[in-house]
Amino acid sequence: MINREMLEIANQVCEKNKQLFKDIGISEFNKVCDQVQKSLYAMKLQEDYGISCVDRNSIGSCEPDVYVKLDNYISIMSMGEKYRRTISWSSDGSQPVDEVMLAISFPTGAYIFGDSYPVELFQEFWTELKSFDFKYVDDVNHCIYYPLDKASKIANLFKDILNKYYQKYRDEANNRQIAKLKLELERLEKESKT
Repeated sequence: MINREMLEIANQVCEKNKQLFKDIGISEFNKVCDQVQKSLYAMKLQEDYGISCVDRNSIGSCEPDVYVKLDNYISIMSMGEKYRRTISWSSDGSQPVDEVMLAISFPTGAYIFGDSYPVELFQEFWTELKSFDFKYVDDVNHCIYYPLDKASKIANLFKDILNKYYQKYRDEANNRQIAKLKLELERLEKESKT
């Protein structure tokens, strides 16, 4: 079983020998070092911040310019001007300055649930996401940002919350379809009687 101490030792070996392997032209060593750093960062997010849904393969880049894609809607990234990641329409006008944040984003808004664009359902979903301890929000573009030290709860529950609203959407869509078919059946029954 890999533990943090093993990864830290491997990372020290990488840091100590990176230039040597670069000088002798062995680039595979740098690939190994990159994997060690990603594994170590994933473990840091799991152990230090309690974000259990992260693994080495989701890490795009580590500190200082962090980018971790957890799924299509949720990521962890360094935020601020120097990273060229700012909030488009911060609801309170504030901006992160050199912060690593967990971001949840829905640029298409209610379309995530279907082409019928269920605004009320999306608003209910958005309100639930905002009930967690966020630091910044962009209500116009539906982006919400959580500091890492408060992000574990939303990160670990996000898929369940999203699935709950997908199920609500399916149930509502099924009910709409049932109502539509009943009306069509009534219309056909009236036509057949005449």
